[in-house]
Formats: sequence, C-alpha cells, structure tokens
Amino acid sequence: MWNNLSYLIDILIMWYLIYQVYKRFNNSHAMQLLIRIVSIWVCYFISKHFGLHLTSFLLWLVCITFLILFLISFQNDIRKISSEINPLVRIIAMIRKVFKFTPSNNKLSILGDSTFQLLEKGLGAIIIIERKEDLDSIFRSPGEKIDAEIRTALMESIFNSTSPYHDGAIHIRNGKISRVGCILPLSESQDIPASYGTRHRAALGVTESSDALAIIVSEERKEIAVIENGEITKIDTIEQLSEWIMLRTKPNENSLDFKNQFTVTNLTNNWKSKIFILLCLILLSSFGIDEKVTPSNILSNFSESETARYKVPISFYNIPKNLDLELDSFKVIELQVSGRKNILNFLDEEKLMIRLNLKNSNPGENSYRISSQDVIIPDSLKIVSFSPKKVFYRLKTKN
Repeated sequence: MWNNLSYLIDILIMWYLIYQVYKRFNNSHAMQLLIRIVSIWVCYFISKHFGLHLTSFLLWLVCITFLILFLISFQNDIRKISSEINPLVRIIAMIRKVFKFTPSNNKLSILGDSTFQLLEKGLGAIIIIERKEDLDSIFRSPGEKIDAEIRTALMESIFNSTSPYHDGAIHIRNGKISRVGCILPLSESQDIPASYGTRHRAALGVTESSDALAIIVSEERKEIAVIENGEITKIDTIEQLSEWIMLRTKPNENSLDFKNQFTVTNLTNNWKSKIFILLCLILLSSFGIDEKVTPSNILSNFSESETARYKVPISFYNIPKNLDLELDSFKVIELQVSGRKNILNFLDEEKLMIRLNLKNSNPGENSYRISSQDVIIPDSLKIVSFSPKKVFYRLKTKN
C-alpha cells in the first residue's frame, strides 16, 4: 500500500487542501461549527459500529442538517477560500513581484488620521474592517457599494449629518471603502454598559459574529474606541490607532512567496495541526483504500447496507443453430446481493439475471463455470455470492 505512488499523492493533495481550509477558518465561527459537525460525524460512526441503529440514524440527520447550515451560512467564505487556494492567485503574485507590480500595503495607514479628523469635526462614525471572514451575510442591510479609496474628505462627507449614509457604517475590504450606509446586527449581550448607545451595540454585534475590526467615533462622548472579538478599547492618539490597525491587518508577506513556502521555519510552523490532519487522513484512507470510490459508494455510506437472497433462473444464449437445449437443463441459481435497504425493499427481481453464453458448446453433456460477468444486477447492488458456481446442461442435435 505504501509503495503506491497514487495513494501518496492522493494523501498529500487532501492534506494540503484541508490544512488550507483549517488555516483560513481557524479561530472563526465557521471553525466552531466545523468542529461540531466532525464531532457528530465521529459519534455517528461509533454508534453505527455498536449497532445503535436509531441513534446513528438521528446523528446522521443532525450531521447533514449542520452541514447544509454550514454551506448556506458561510458560502461567501467558502467562495473566498476557493479563490485564495487557486494556484493562479500565487502565479499572478509572483509575476507582480518580478515586474514590481506589488500593490501598496499601506492603504489603511490614512485611516488613523481620517478617524481623528472626524472626531475633531464632531462627526460620529462606525468603521468596519473586514479580515478573513466575509461580512456580506452578516449585515442587516448591505448599504451602497462604492469601492472607493480611503480619503479623509470622502469619510467626512459620508458621516456628515446631511448625508443619507451617516447613520450606517462604512465597510472596508481589501484596503478600500467597499460599502457605505451598512446596517449592522445589534449585540444581544447584557454586559454592555448603559452609557454605550446603539452605535457601540451595533459595532459589538459585528465583532461578536465575525473576526472583523470596528472603530467607533462618538460625537457625544468625544472619544474613539476600537473593538475586536467583542472587547472595547479606548484610543487616545492617532499613533495608537494606526498601530492598532496595522498590527491586526498586517499581510502575511510569506504567504505568496514560493521560496518561503518551503523554508524549515514555514514547514514546521503550526506542526501539531499539520501532523494531526495528516494522521487523520492516513487513518481514514486505511479503512477505505481498497474500495473503489464512486459517488454511489459515498452515498451508500449514509444508509444501512443489507443483504438479500434471490432465486434467479438461468437463461442461455448463442446456442449453436444445429443444437437444441433439453428441457431438463433449465436451472435456478441462488444469488446473494448487498445494497441499501430502501433499494432492496423495492427491487424488481426481473432485473436480476444470469445469462450463459453457449457459443462453444457441443452435443451431449456440457458444463459451465459461472463467473460474476454472467450475473446481471443493478449498479446500486453488489454481488455477495451465488451457488452453484458450476452447472451442467445437455444439448441434442436437431432432427
């Protein structure tokens, strides 16, 4: 098994993909839901192993429900991850590096100064900075999409009391103002001080539901506060705010550098998670490595497999033209098949056939050793056994 190169390549590809998903979902709400799904999935297989049919069936339903919920709730994050894993993204990054097309990573540096300008002019504001998790599904109302560069004058016009967007938040994505006038979900926490108003509660709601950062400018309290993971911190200076933003939005410069991908430091980074994922894949593949993986086989794992016996008559074809088959030669074979219970319950037995090719038969007594190729069954079933494996028949010359 270990000498099989395709097996090794298969393991490495799956290990890379799963680790990339883990790295991007780590410390997020999506990862918490994924852990629950995997835990239920493990409990399902344990209960199935011990023959707890009702329990395993209920766990299977719960697992499927959570999986569908995950795909619906985090579809934007899944789409974002698929684009990040895409090798074309890395190739384009290399080309940019070679030809000096590297984009500026200081797009957010102006945000600190712009925020304090808003405070000086007595303008309240909510600024949401997107990080790994997509925020489109979190907003109660997405507001207006503008995709504009961060400019102090633009932010002042957005949060001016005469602007139709001043009551909403601005959404910053990839160093640009993506949307304005966004309506945010309110935090339901009971620990929020009474002195904090709707603006603080809205910013807390976003940071509790995602890994986003929030900046609040309070025109009433004459202060600036930042929020991360539902924790509020007051900011006193432009330098303090700029440093806070840059530390939490600093890009990983090594992530798109192929040379750094294979340094000892990078390969050993987060080694416990890498080894755990690799061992899990080897364990899973060891149980199913000898099975042919098809969509039918995968789906069959979600339903109880059973066996059933049928008596199937033999039919003959390609009988030589000058010979006739004697009537007492007709036989019945006992066939045992396996498949999902719902398929066996509604199986049309006429679809089970055993056809023997008598092309090379001679007059008189003949024998035929039946092989699985002579047994015809639906694709959703598997042959377990059949008996007898050898039949005898007589042919006589036509008069």
